Amino acid sequence: PAALVSGNFTSDDALSASVSLPDDITIEYELSYTGEHADSVAATRLYTPFTKYDLYGIASDGSSQKTVSDKKGSYAEIKGPMKYTKYRIENTSLLDKVKGSLFGKK
Repeated sequence: PAALVSGNFTSDDALSASVSLPDDITIEYELSYTGEHADSVAATRLYTPFTKYDLYGIASDGSSQKTVSDKKGSYAEIKGPMKYTKYRIENTSLLDKVKGSLFGKK
């Protein structure tokens, strides 16, 4: 799955996720949670194939905030209730390589 949440839910609660890949170094997620137990989300996991990444929460005004996460297998895990419905993951391994090639570092 592209996104997972953990917490206490009922069969009426649901998580939907749409994923876009605007370029080779970015994954964007838009999450929609329906149900009465959104506050009971203990953690959100977003799929990422990247070994090094930066994760940003995107606010409704379009501003972004770097978000703390832990790498759990193939997922970036954000602990606590959902603060954002949009997230962006950037592959910093590839960014480091690009910066290195531009500035002569390896």
